[in-house]
Amino acid sequence: MDSELINKFRDKVNSNGFVLFKYRDIKGKDQWSCICSAMDWITVAMEYIADVKTGKRSYKQSIEMYAYISSIDVVWEAIQQLHRVLFQTDKVPFKNECECFFDKILEHDDNAYFKTIRASFGAHPVNLKGEKEGEKYFASWSGAFLGEDYSVLLYSNIVGNGFRTLYLRIKELNKFLDTRYNYLNQLMDEIDRQYEEFKIGMKNTPIKRVDDICNQLSILKEESTNRLHLYSTFIEQFNMIFNVQITNKKNEKMVSEYKESLKPLMSQLYKSLQNMDNNEMDYDILYQTSEKLPNGYGYLVSKLTDYIYGVGYHPTMWEDRLRESFKEHFIMEYSSYDELYVLIVSCINKLNQNEGLAYKNKNN
Repeated sequence: MDSELINKFRDKVNSNGFVLFKYRDIKGKDQWSCICSAMDWITVAMEYIADVKTGKRSYKQSIEMYAYISSIDVVWEAIQQLHRVLFQTDKVPFKNECECFFDKILEHDDNAYFKTIRASFGAHPVNLKGEKEGEKYFASWSGAFLGEDYSVLLYSNIVGNGFRTLYLRIKELNKFLDTRYNYLNQLMDEIDRQYEEFKIGMKNTPIKRVDDICNQLSILKEESTNRLHLYSTFIEQFNMIFNVQITNKKNEKMVSEYKESLKPLMSQLYKSLQNMDNNEMDYDILYQTSEKLPNGYGYLVSKLTDYIYGVGYHPTMWEDRLRESFKEHFIMEYSSYDELYVLIVSCINKLNQNEGLAYKNKNN
């Protein structure tokens, strides 16, 4: 049994944001929470089961056997929940199959018989349903003293019916676990199928094109919310650059030149979002560096961007040093930190142009 399978499944769920995007709101219900809970508890149960299988724990005592069976039950219940959410169905996988447990004393399919095992070995051993109307069973203590790997006596409440012995074979119990746990592979296939279907649908839904860049960015921002929020960070960055008001007119030419250099990247952004392709963007122009600036300026710029996005230190910690780094390259007047950022990236672009290092778009 692949103990890492649940980790692979978790990686699949988190790989591209699609599962969160789709299942956080299904007809007003947050089914993403159900998926997260199921993954967490499968992990918890499989850690215990792994300890049993490697000999770190034993199920030779009654309560330990119950803990082992309960861990399998946790995995199975979580698998059912994942199946229900991903397939949007009330049907239970493996229904009516009889491939795991043999020589049953009660006629059930594997799913139902596992419930009988779980009940008899500790879940509710003093209140078991019998085969006939009004009949109940009461389980004695369990152990390995009656034959097979483990067993328990079930006493009937019907006078004269005596008792029956329920035998438990660990090999059969583990087969039940393996088939249910490995169903995660099919669930991962379903996630892949849904994701590919979603991408095809988005590719076949044209994004409106307009000539005005600011209007185009508004359209792309709206489309991004429907497309897994793909490129949302870069769209926000473009919005900042193209919509910010420049305080000092002497800085306008520098900023206008930078905006012009971004137009090919805007075309890439549109194409990549339309095609749902997360690997086509060439970001070099957005993150240029220059050797003409003092050492450590990049660290100060990162503090500015952190602050803009609400996760950084107060400007009193870095603003004066940042201003000092750029004071000789543009007029140090700005009405917002967004504007300061745009002035800085425009300045770096200009320095590179002056040094003959102008950005060359790979599509030109």
